[in-house]
Amino acid sequence: TYQRESLTAFIASHAAAQQGSVLHQTFILELFRLRHRDSSSLDAAVMLKAATLAKLDLERFAADQRDEAARRVDLSRDLERAGQLRVFGTPTIELDEGKAAYFRFATLPDGEAAQQAAWELFLSVLNSDATIETVKRAKPGSSA
Repeated sequence: TYQRESLTAFIASHAAAQQGSVLHQTFILELFRLRHRDSSSLDAAVMLKAATLAKLDLERFAADQRDEAARRVDLSRDLERAGQLRVFGTPTIELDEGKAAYFRFATLPDGEAAQQAAWELFLSVLNSDATIETVKRAKPGSSA
């Protein structure tokens, strides 16, 4: 099930990318909100909801999802790049100069300004000279 959901999200993300970088990033943000804030599954209905919230051209989105040959090329390229970057989990974000980092927020802050501030904090840690590699917090109720 997890692999099927991952493939569904991959295909939808690359279909959204056909509508330009801004709409693609908006789609990804909506998908992250649906998955991580709302605990939605990564099925076709959730992909359509994310596409609708991102204001994608839904007919084009559906057609691009069905373009199996193009999505196979996308998958091949992504797997090759993931190997080059030594990706071990998702979401891994590729930054400037070939740097990449895996991240997971426990919750998204409320409001666009707070979300932007969290992203900027994440980037400042990644780009600092401190070379911080791992930060983990104990989950509430867990024993230390």
